[in-house]
Amino acid sequence: MLRATGPKARSVNLAGEVIVKDPDILGGIPVFRGTRVPFQALLDHLEGGQNLDEFIDDFPTVTREAAISALELAISVLLLDECIPRKLNRVDNAGRGPS
Repeated sequence: MLRATGPKARSVNLAGEVIVKDPDILGGIPVFRGTRVPFQALLDHLEGGQNLDEFIDDFPTVTREAAISALELAISVLLLDECIPRKLNRVDNAGRGPS
């Protein structure tokens, strides 16, 4: 469970989420459930200008759905202003927004 601090502090239960922290897997760094792929690898790819498809190609054990869910979870944890994860606007391969 993650716990924020401050006047509007809330906690987020990560049970059943796509990202797990297990001391027996890579020393407890957050990884995609069922893999040894660190969540940080996704952030590094995106920060480096690569798109989601390139990340999936580099880490085929992570599904597109898992990567999107992880980003949605990160948004929810960072915002902590609502309990339901916000949905990302999905962009197709041609760069168009949701249809």
